[in-house]
Amino acid sequence: MEKLKARLPAEWRDLALQYESHCHRTIRFKVAVVDDILQDYVATPKKMTNRLLEETSQQIISVFEILQNFLKFDFLDETKCFDSKVKLFCVRKYPDLGTLLNSNIVVSRDFLRKLQVSGDKF
Repeated sequence: MEKLKARLPAEWRDLALQYESHCHRTIRFKVAVVDDILQDYVATPKKMTNRLLEETSQQIISVFEILQNFLKFDFLDETKCFDSKVKLFCVRKYPDLGTLLNSNIVVSRDFLRKLQVSGDKF
């Protein structure tokens, strides 16, 4: 896990790798999409080659970049009254990535597909 942690940007490391331990020696990462990405790594950490480690870290970085862009709420048109009020509410409710990820919103692959503007696959 330390090798993966070292490859992630410092500001996202703790958020990306938060997890809960469950019985039967399994762990679940708090961010659902990160949990999806890392399940194979958790199940068989010895199979994680340097190439896979790099690909995995890039996937996680991609997820966090998409979420960071989402938090700008630029898809809302501030010239329209309703959009302006919604944007103000959202910016106040989710001022940063930590607040979003610690909320009740489940950041899953499906959630990311709905936000996706690039060609990345999740």
